[in-house]
Amino acid sequence: MNTTERKLIVDAELKALIPPLTRDERQGLEVDILEDGCRESIKVWRTDEGDVIIDGYNRHEVCTEFHLNFKVEVIDGIETREDAKRWMIANQFHRRNLNESQRASLASLLGNLELGANQYTGKTEEDVPEHLPHKSLEEGAQICAPSQKNVAEQFNVSRRSVQYARKVHEHGIPELSRMLTEGTVSVSAAADVASLPEEEQEQIVEGGPESVVAAAREIRNNKKVVEAPESDINADGVIHCAQCGTSAKVVKDFDIFQGVRYYVICENEDCCVQTCMRKKREEVLEIWNKRVK
Repeated sequence: MNTTERKLIVDAELKALIPPLTRDERQGLEVDILEDGCRESIKVWRTDEGDVIIDGYNRHEVCTEFHLNFKVEVIDGIETREDAKRWMIANQFHRRNLNESQRASLASLLGNLELGANQYTGKTEEDVPEHLPHKSLEEGAQICAPSQKNVAEQFNVSRRSVQYARKVHEHGIPELSRMLTEGTVSVSAAADVASLPEEEQEQIVEGGPESVVAAAREIRNNKKVVEAPESDINADGVIHCAQCGTSAKVVKDFDIFQGVRYYVICENEDCCVQTCMRKKREEVLEIWNKRVK
């Protein structure tokens, strides 16, 4: 059993961050532990209430079920729940072969954490606490930068995928978010379903991943382009971004071959949706000022 007498805590919120093992992965882990014992320690965050597991939930479950010994390792420097989440997200990326939906989900969660590496902007590596995942996912890259653009690059997904994942986590019911974490549905399909009322989401999710995919397809087929309400139009004649709701602006550009060109762009740096370029300002306004329900 546990080699320490301290209480081990399984925190449901933290455990939910971990993409679950597939059936084959779980069976393989069980066989390995039964044959060779639990060779890798259970990683914990030490708190006054006890030791909170932050890595090794599956190893802990197998050892508990079969009454096997395991070691506990305290990860130094973790002081807050946000610190624990950052460590767990970075650790999962390094350890697991995750699909795009799972990577986008983790990137979104990391980007939403408060007090990320932005508080260390301009600092050297020595200035950043060791427990923060400031080391690279790839050699020399920053991981904790909170912008969607940076976390998307670090987790090798598109910024749009991170935006979709954020929509799921913020507006989707827990069961839908769980599907995304498990990687059983695409991040775009989950985001489409997350736009529906909770009652409809519940009905769709009950049908499993296939139901989510079918519902997302129907949602996309039923989308209609409509004129924006006048109340959304600013003094420059531009409506708020249909993607994120931020104000937008008309940009005048110049091309040496094509002359003056215009386009409209969202002012949100983490969105930056824009129209194609046109020679007439009125034309890009007309293109922009149509939104999808």
